[in-house]
Amino acid sequence: MVTGLLSQAGYFMGENLWDAGEGNPKGYFEDVEVNAINEDILAPVTPERPDNVLGRTIWRHRPRYWQRWATFISPQQKIECPFQVVHRIQRLVAKTPFCFKDPRFCYTLAAWKPFLPQNLTHIVVFRDPLTTALSTTKEAQNAYQDLYMTTDRALKIWQAMYSHILDVHYLAGGDWLFVHYQQFLNSSSGFDRLEDKLGIKVDRNFPEQGLHRSKPLIKQPVNSATLALYERLCRLANYPVQD
Repeated sequence: MVTGLLSQAGYFMGENLWDAGEGNPKGYFEDVEVNAINEDILAPVTPERPDNVLGRTIWRHRPRYWQRWATFISPQQKIECPFQVVHRIQRLVAKTPFCFKDPRFCYTLAAWKPFLPQNLTHIVVFRDPLTTALSTTKEAQNAYQDLYMTTDRALKIWQAMYSHILDVHYLAGGDWLFVHYQQFLNSSSGFDRLEDKLGIKVDRNFPEQGLHRSKPLIKQPVNSATLALYERLCRLANYPVQD
């Protein structure tokens, strides 16, 4: 939703965006090359599933290539930039203004940082953990039937990704904007803060309420660490946690 707004505002998203799909009917606004670079950065710290009987049974939780958005990595794990991807990153960031979206950036941002402009704005969009986990599980079932995914596993991924953002990348400094998904649907505050931060105007008719489809039908417990992380994000976004 947010990268769709910025795409319409003239930001370079990449040269080969993924097609729209069931999960995002208006488009994912993710570039194949950006995803591939992040896959290659994560490869040394995320063992790939072998293409054999064991891989199809006991190691189904291991992601294949293109699936490393569905893994959880400890914030203590150092993630470095392989030499062979440096020129690929430099070629992409030379085209400005750019906006690159990829959930893998939660893990790989530090590997890109030496090649990014000093005035870069990091935009962190989030939803409540359970809704996100349900969406993640649905996407995995629709697009990656061979990947083992449950709501509990998706919640662990949510916690790992946002822990990296807050406890690694955010602490390293820079310009940040935290915004809750609902701040675009329930009020104008999301649009206001995005426009003020970037000094642009966006099409406020782009988001559609009808595309907000991942809603928990049955509430299930979310552990205290995940809830505490969500509350930290809400405070940074000036969003009331009780909503």
